[in-house]
Amino acid sequence: GRPRNVPPLLVVGVPPDVVRDLALIEKRIQRVEKLVEQIRDVLAPLRNSKGPLPAAQDKQVKALLARADEATKKIAGDKNRREELLAKAYTDTPSSVHVSGTIFAGTVIRIADRQTTFHKDMKGPICIEKRKLENVTELVAVNTLTASVKILTNEKRTPIELIDGFELEENASPT
Repeated sequence: GRPRNVPPLLVVGVPPDVVRDLALIEKRIQRVEKLVEQIRDVLAPLRNSKGPLPAAQDKQVKALLARADEATKKIAGDKNRREELLAKAYTDTPSSVHVSGTIFAGTVIRIADRQTTFHKDMKGPICIEKRKLENVTELVAVNTLTASVKILTNEKRTPIELIDGFELEENASPT
């Protein structure tokens, strides 16, 4: 991180392809759900009209509703895939962040399901890692020169929060 710039978010302990695929699936789900809702909203007054629709118009309305139903079924598959990805989002592989210089205020570090935000600068060399201390999982800063350990204020984050604010390239596609 750098002072006075956009504070960085550093995520370790999560496979990058899982994050990308989650973001792509979530974007597709939101886009299709919005489109289906718009179709149903536009067609509702026609379906609820007092008299019967002309045959050609009724055929078009039924075709659009069938496509909306088809899209809803496809989304169910995407939601299942999203759940599978969320289940494997966090790895059990030990992960850490080594800092030789300074972690500037505003920097956010996430190690698997734990996240900490630095509210003031912290000088290195330090290693940020996830540890279990007295049956409580914490993020800690270990001074690599003195071996002193400082427990960092941190919070548990859900896997779906991995994609909050995630920007996708337009041509990206899930694996």
